[in-house]
Amino acid sequence: VLRRQESGNLTPAAITEASTEIAREAERAGGIVQRIRHFARKRLATREAVDLAGLAEEARRLIVGMLARAPEVIIENRLQGNCQVLADGAQIQQVLLNLIKNAMDANRDQPIERQNLRILIESLDNRIAVHVIDQGIGLETEQLPHLFEPFFTTKPDGLGLGLPICKTIIEAHGGRLWAEPNQDAPGMCFSFSLPCHE
Repeated sequence: VLRRQESGNLTPAAITEASTEIAREAERAGGIVQRIRHFARKRLATREAVDLAGLAEEARRLIVGMLARAPEVIIENRLQGNCQVLADGAQIQQVLLNLIKNAMDANRDQPIERQNLRILIESLDNRIAVHVIDQGIGLETEQLPHLFEPFFTTKPDGLGLGLPICKTIIEAHGGRLWAEPNQDAPGMCFSFSLPCHE
């Protein structure tokens, strides 16, 4: 704007329009930075006993309710024993929402029979694991090590912040987040595990 103004190529209306757009984008960028700082801040989160199957069902209802033509989301609860997870339910639900949305995005261009996704919840040693399984095209081998790096994205309109924020949340709960290609089918499996507490 300054260069064009110096050369005399800008009308007052064009300066106003350009400045408004610059201010709008600066505010948007500021909002993104604020959200990153909020999640990066080491705060004491609420830790309560949570029902991971219940959180998965709520996340499923929320995200399916937002879509006109939502694919089927099948929740398979294989939990056994009396493992109790202590967590900030809202944060874990945010992780689930992000993983479900990513899985739906991965499935979007597939034939209708491959657009459904599955959430598997199971006991794993002294932990509970949640797997979000899609039937999309999968990822290239060289992309896998970068999945949880900030600003790395495979989506044309992605910011590359969803998975790093999810990783921060899960690790703050003493858990682990990982991804691997499906063994016997196309697509990916994104998983996280959280420790059991007495």
